[in-house]
Amino acid sequence: MLIDDFDITTRKARVVNTTVENSEVKSASEWPRGSPLPVMLPGETGFKKVKQTIVIKGANREEILKNRSDIMAQLTEPRHLTIPGFTHKFYAALTKQTPNEDSKMFHTVKLEYDACEYGEEITVSATGQTEITVNNPGNTETPATIEIAPTLGIASLTIDGLFRDGITKEVETSILKDLTTGKVIKIDGETGEITENGLSRYKTDDELWTLPSLVPGTNKITFNTKNLNVKITFKSRYF
Repeated sequence: MLIDDFDITTRKARVVNTTVENSEVKSASEWPRGSPLPVMLPGETGFKKVKQTIVIKGANREEILKNRSDIMAQLTEPRHLTIPGFTHKFYAALTKQTPNEDSKMFHTVKLEYDACEYGEEITVSATGQTEITVNNPGNTETPATIEIAPTLGIASLTIDGLFRDGITKEVETSILKDLTTGKVIKIDGETGEITENGLSRYKTDDELWTLPSLVPGTNKITFNTKNLNVKITFKSRYF
């Protein structure tokens, strides 16, 4: 298993088993008192629980403890896990560890994480088009990043199909004002950063109420002009 780029086999360790649960679902639906009908809202997807058992070996107890310590030190922060037997990766935060000194030659550690599962990064690019079709192979909504490079100055750019209400999930129209030829605007759906040629861009005239995201399946994204180069990147997510 890789913890970011750290290979646990360098510490004489291996994964014995991994259990991946489905994501949690939090519901904000309610039935107001006196109302004949409930207020039904889409569920909010939360973490999925990942549980593992790893075996750590060594020539003696001191070496095993040192190997175990080195591995656990890597998990003090959220990490990207590459787990044997899984194509997708997991962005995970350790929530529980249970070590056991099973023998003089090896120890086991049971680990639990809060995690999200994601696929490889996908990039879709287009030049001189007013519509782009992006297929999201995942089965849950995922953040996306869009980079826009105008080939001509644009007073007002309208984008449809990439921004949606965080609660109702209805598509919202977003507008960027005063785009300059060759200056790349980047809207990062993961970090929330909006930059223009690498510098922070926050204009009061822009109408950006949410961050870009993609729903599972086909996403049609439209623009009110073809005078631009567009690149959309994302990592599909899984429930």
